Amino acid sequence: MSRILLSFGILTALSCGLFAQVKTESILGFPVTKQKLVQVLKSKQLDEPEIVATIKTNGVNFQLTPAVERELKTSRATSRVIAAVRQNYRITMVGIANGKATNLVTPTYPPAAKAVRVFGTVNVLVVIDEEGQVIDARAISGHPLLKQSAEKAALASTFIPTTLSKQKVKVTGIIVYNFVE
Repeated sequence: MSRILLSFGILTALSCGLFAQVKTESILGFPVTKQKLVQVLKSKQLDEPEIVATIKTNGVNFQLTPAVERELKTSRATSRVIAAVRQNYRITMVGIANGKATNLVTPTYPPAAKAVRVFGTVNVLVVIDEEGQVIDARAISGHPLLKQSAEKAALASTFIPTTLSKQKVKVTGIIVYNFVE
């Protein structure tokens, strides 16, 4: 009988090393830091659409104060980059957070994966909004036959909202699904 074991862990990107899968993510980092963004803007390593897309996916770990906005503009940041920074400030938590899930959905074991006896771990990068809803899920490792099911389950999961200084904040983390025979 097949079963799925799951655990939820919110990890920093630096400690797990799972996020540098595409060019922009490896250049800007996860989450995007102010220093890296300024460096990329000045060096013109990436164009505006790549920078904005990466900020929307990875978030930034700094708030857009007037001084930071001036620094970004001095570094050639466009209004779209500034808007992306303003809208995508995220806190990445550290540690295991099983107790944060109010509904951690178990993925179905895909029949095609069962037929060829595929099993293993799928790590799903999730973005959890201020209300505890998963608003983005992307399998970043694992067997291709298992990824879609894990992403679908992650998107249906809900969490206790995270607060910082009495304000609800968006967070990024990893849900680990272990598909076992």
